[in-house]
Amino acid sequence: MKKARIIAMAAVVLIAALLSGCLSKTWSYDFSDPEADINDWYVENYGAYEFTVDGLSMSHVNITTPISFSGDMTVIVDFLLSVDVDNNARLEVGIEDDILWDGENYLYADFWCLGDPESEGWEIEDYSDLTGYIDYERYEQVPGIRYDGSNTLKMVKTGNQFTMFMNGTKLRTITLEHFAGLSNYVTIFTGENGGDITIKNIEVKYSGDVTDGPVL
Repeated sequence: MKKARIIAMAAVVLIAALLSGCLSKTWSYDFSDPEADINDWYVENYGAYEFTVDGLSMSHVNITTPISFSGDMTVIVDFLLSVDVDNNARLEVGIEDDILWDGENYLYADFWCLGDPESEGWEIEDYSDLTGYIDYERYEQVPGIRYDGSNTLKMVKTGNQFTMFMNGTKLRTITLEHFAGLSNYVTIFTGENGGDITIKNIEVKYSGDVTDGPVL
C-alpha cells in the first residue's frame, strides 16, 4: 500500500510538472560567446553584420535558426540598444514555418523607429497564406523599452494564445485566428538608421520536437 501511494504521488508530481511547463525543452544560442558564428544559420544579407564583445551587431540582415520547433513555444531575445531621436533602429522577430520570412504561416513582431517617440511603433501580425492575416498595430513608444541598455523581448505561444512582453511589461495577448504553423523557426531582422542594436542571446523553450532545416 505504501508503495502504491508513492507511485500515485510521483504521478501527481509528474502531471503537475507537465502542466506547469517544468519539463519544457530549451535551445539557446549566445552571440556574445567568443566562438559564436552564424555559419549554421540561414542568412539573408542586405547590409552588414559583425560580432562584438556584446553579441551580433547587424543592419538590414535576416537570420533564421538552423532548426525548427514544434508544440508550444516561448522565444526570448536579449538585445542591446543605443538609440535616440535622431539615431534609430528596428527589430523584427518572427515565428514561422519556413526560413527567412518565406513561411506559409508566421507570427511577426515588428518594432520600428526605436528611439524616436514621435515615429516609433510596434505590431503583431497573425498570418496564414491560406486564410489571411490580422495586424495589431500601435503607433506609440514601445512600453517598457530602454533606449540605452539591455532589453529582453519575450514571445509566448500556447495553443492559440500569443502574448508578448518587453522587459517584463506585457504588450498584448491575442487569440490566433490565422497562424497554423506546426514546426516553426525563429527569424530575426535588425536595421539601423544611425542607432545601434546588438543581439546578445536567443532562447527557445518548446514542448515538442526539433527538426533540422533544409539544405540549401
